[in-house]
Amino acid sequence: MSEAFDQLLEGIAPAFASPEDFARARAQWLAGLLNLGRHTVTGALSTAGSQHQDWSAEYRLLQRLPVEPIFDHVRREALAATDAARPWVVALDDSITRKTGRCIPGCGWRKDPLGPPFNVNFVWGQRVLQFSAAIPATDGSARLVPVDWQEAPLPKKPSRHADEATQAAYVEARKQANINQVAAERMAQLRTATERTIHWVSDGRFTNRTLLRRLPGNTVLIGRVRKDTKLYATCRTEP
Repeated sequence: MSEAFDQLLEGIAPAFASPEDFARARAQWLAGLLNLGRHTVTGALSTAGSQHQDWSAEYRLLQRLPVEPIFDHVRREALAATDAARPWVVALDDSITRKTGRCIPGCGWRKDPLGPPFNVNFVWGQRVLQFSAAIPATDGSARLVPVDWQEAPLPKKPSRHADEATQAAYVEARKQANINQVAAERMAQLRTATERTIHWVSDGRFTNRTLLRRLPGNTVLIGRVRKDTKLYATCRTEP
């Protein structure tokens, strides 16, 4: 297993600023696989036996982690693990990453998606958008591997006594932060990863005209809709 793990990491080693950073990242990721508790930085360091050492270098590593090169490598591996003659299946969904710190950027009170329908609960966390590629198994099932992750925070609402320019800027920022707008931008980015047809799979949150009108070329969106949805054919003008 360790040989396969190192083989997967060979492709992203050049993306790190120094061999020391890559060695620290490798140790954290390996400890994350072996950690039986909470998958936090503390848990990874404790599993690696570094809990009594200075943690500053570990946190600085996370601050300058080359996220895009890492995801580029994961996307290449995910594409190589699927049939090149068939469409690339990618699922997308938004989620709430729960946090405890009050100074973490992008955090806020969000509606708990796991709360009961008869009572609205709120949790403190970040709103994120994730794309996961389907890796087929021999028994017909599939395993989803994250190939893109994007934080999607909402802008802070200004005071009701703010001037009109501030209020207008907030309304525009709120439109740009719409989860469907963010999804359309990330879809366009993922479209450049391969020339194969991409089949997006989503729930009803993303099956709307905001996203459907901005789908990249050579892609198909498969999503759920309400049972009372009305579908119309595209209008055609006679010559």
